[in-house]
Amino acid sequence: DLASSLVALADLRRVDLPPALRQRVDGAVATEGGQAPAQAWEGFIAGKATTEAALAGAVAADLTGFGDLRDLTVEAGNFISGDAVDEVKVALAAIGLTLTGATVMTLGSAAPAKVGASTVKAAHRLGRISAPLRRQLGQAARVAEAADAIETRRAIERQLVLHPQHAGARVQRRRVLGARRAEERRL
Repeated sequence: DLASSLVALADLRRVDLPPALRQRVDGAVATEGGQAPAQAWEGFIAGKATTEAALAGAVAADLTGFGDLRDLTVEAGNFISGDAVDEVKVALAAIGLTLTGATVMTLGSAAPAKVGASTVKAAHRLGRISAPLRRQLGQAARVAEAADAIETRRAIERQLVLHPQHAGARVQRRRVLGARRAEERRL
């Protein structure tokens, strides 16, 4: 793309370029043009931004919500297999998925926020997010996860209080209350 722009500029300024150079640029443009759709599809499906076309595909997937589901699925697989989990990607995908729903529910008025989340996710994919921002996003993901765990335990606790006749409810109540206190101390 850049090479063909420079050739066009040279033509505009009437600068003679060697025929071999023109042939190389023409060959590169023809090859790149044929690969761009495949690269965009690979970016859409795999979320890898190895080229500009792949990045465009990955961002398109993120804007539709498919990319967020894909990233959450991949990171869940990493978690299950014991591999490293990219907490920033998980946080951004969860935000993106939520914003996809919000965009649908608000008939598009939440779309700017969705575009912003997809842009930050693309920057993360390219390694362009600063270390302090990555740490903050990872910390936010951990706090949200802990808050979800606390809310889940509270819901279980409410059920145990409402239905104390269940076998083992007293033992379960003690476990839930102990876990709740421990989690609240960590926050």
